Amino acid sequence: YKSDPDFAKLIMLTFTYFTSARGLLTSLIELYRRPWPPGAQRWEHKYHQRILFVFNLWLQRDTLRLRDDNEFKEALQRFLPEGAARSPSERPHFMFMEQWLKKNPLMLPEDRRLSKRISRFASTVDMKNDYDESGMTFAEMSTEFDEDLIAEQMAYIDNKLFRSIKSSDFLHKNFERAQSSPAFTAMMNKFNEWGHWVASEVVSEPDMPRRARVISMFARIARKCLDLRAFNTAYAIVAGLGNASVSRLKATWALVGKDIESTYQELQKVFDMSLNYKNYRTLL
Repeated sequence: YKSDPDFAKLIMLTFTYFTSARGLLTSLIELYRRPWPPGAQRWEHKYHQRILFVFNLWLQRDTLRLRDDNEFKEALQRFLPEGAARSPSERPHFMFMEQWLKKNPLMLPEDRRLSKRISRFASTVDMKNDYDESGMTFAEMSTEFDEDLIAEQMAYIDNKLFRSIKSSDFLHKNFERAQSSPAFTAMMNKFNEWGHWVASEVVSEPDMPRRARVISMFARIARKCLDLRAFNTAYAIVAGLGNASVSRLKATWALVGKDIESTYQELQKVFDMSLNYKNYRTLL
């Protein structure tokens, strides 16, 4: 595996066609625990190193999907103590898993509610009814939750849509026809939904300073999405902030801090259409 990282990456891209995340995790743990016959122990350490390499590559590449799987994280947590009894060269791999679990703790019920509430807000862009079941606007609700968590939930929603797109959707340009590629169409509609929602949240706020805070909030959320490599989500937010109804609010933008203005300009450069999205493609 380690001598052929491309093969390991191929496994990460294709394993969902023949097993689940928990199925692959169980298989890797069983391989790691495999008993070695007398005289073959000298190969055991090298074998473990290769399995742990795949483990860590998987966690790095598939965070958005795995972070919502509590059963996966619980199984990984149970596996961690085995690293304490292993050789020093294996411990960094287990330390990485431990750090990953700290950054992606077990998902609490309120996180799931937040994901649903965000989806509900984004699918209801009628500015007269832009409230959730608690009677709160999104700007008010955002004070209840951390912006990073909101960004992660938005990215998660998009990631679920992206994962449902089949490779066959790109044959013969099937993605151009809704009936041939409903998953691609759903993701495209979600992109438009995010953008319309962002713009509506800004312009529906009558108070100028609060409107500037809404713009700042979405700019920070977009920056976090970019850090998560949730490019589609970040681009949709930038598109919403670039909507004519928002960009023309010169007095409101004047109240936005220099740091936010710099962040927004950086995001605009990433998704600049020049040279066929050169900056975007470079980042990918």
